[in-house]
Amino acid sequence: MLNSACSEDWRREQYECEPTPQIGHPQEGNFEAFLRKHQRAGLPGMVLHIRDDSGEWAGAAGYADLKTRDQLRTCNRFRVASISKLFASVAVLRLVEQSQLELDGKISYEINDQGDLANFAQATTRQVLNHQSGIYACNESLRYGTDLLNDPTTNHWTPDRCLSYAQGHDAYFEPGTGFHYSNTNYVLVGKLLEMITGESRYDALDELVLEPLELHSTVFNPDAPIPNGTVRGYADTYGDGSVLDTTAYAFGFQTLDGEIVSTSDDLVALLDSVVYGRFLTAESLEAMTTWIDVGPDDPESDRGFTKYGLGMRYWDTEYGPAIGHSGETFGYLAFAFTFPERDTTVAMLINGSYSEIDTRAEAALAGLPELLFGAG
Repeated sequence: MLNSACSEDWRREQYECEPTPQIGHPQEGNFEAFLRKHQRAGLPGMVLHIRDDSGEWAGAAGYADLKTRDQLRTCNRFRVASISKLFASVAVLRLVEQSQLELDGKISYEINDQGDLANFAQATTRQVLNHQSGIYACNESLRYGTDLLNDPTTNHWTPDRCLSYAQGHDAYFEPGTGFHYSNTNYVLVGKLLEMITGESRYDALDELVLEPLELHSTVFNPDAPIPNGTVRGYADTYGDGSVLDTTAYAFGFQTLDGEIVSTSDDLVALLDSVVYGRFLTAESLEAMTTWIDVGPDDPESDRGFTKYGLGMRYWDTEYGPAIGHSGETFGYLAFAFTFPERDTTVAMLINGSYSEIDTRAEAALAGLPELLFGAG
């Protein structure tokens, strides 16, 4: 076992990385003030990355590690939680473009039987990607929550284990007749990638998305140790303002609903490549941005995320629509959106979550559109 001094040296090495050179931005003073204001309001650390037609700017404030007091860097990695669904959806659409898969074909035609999983036999790949499958969300099972609390830091959370928590539950509705955000859908997407490509879901994502886009800071490999450069995550689990280091919680999950680790650089590059860079065909992008209303029961609707496409949320703001995704997991919050009518992309990463941290993060998110466009 490492002694405390060696352990802190090892931890410090985890955060070493080389920031991407910036083009510069005429509004960098405003961006810096916004970043500092919201981080100092009570966030452990925060990275803000903005790219528009005036330039590019990225900044970091706070700590990568509250114990060692290492400063957060813009190149540090964060768990991006459900933004993983955006990566996964792009991978599926690449397979559709290669004529290896049909969006409106039943996903059960491509994946082995999943036992007593209601709606599995009827739902299409499109309905799985846009949460219209009606398939029960594994993380809404009481047994799932209990088991996770009792076993939060191991790497035994395989796709089959996650799916077992959804089996035996009734579907929410018939496929195509409603919307219910369900992580089970993207656990199935990981299996779909494997069945179509004949490779692991890790290798499939690398070959279909990460390598072609040169997203070298993005990692999806839960069998490996926590990747170098990954900041510590902190959760206000008791709602009293104190935080618990939850970095290792559920880091062994092996599913594509929320287990990707990435940087603000890579998130901005992904969105820009997909929306503006023609990485996908026009037909794929149209499919991805064919919106359905999430309805008032979806908790994300309170943020203004009123519609959903294929692995992509629609954010209705007073400065026009933004598209992208959000994510939250143990000690991490992530937001990555682009405003297509304004050619502006923003990523905001926070190494904290729950209770008061969520409240402070919501205030920052709500202020982003004004920061980006209010002066104009």
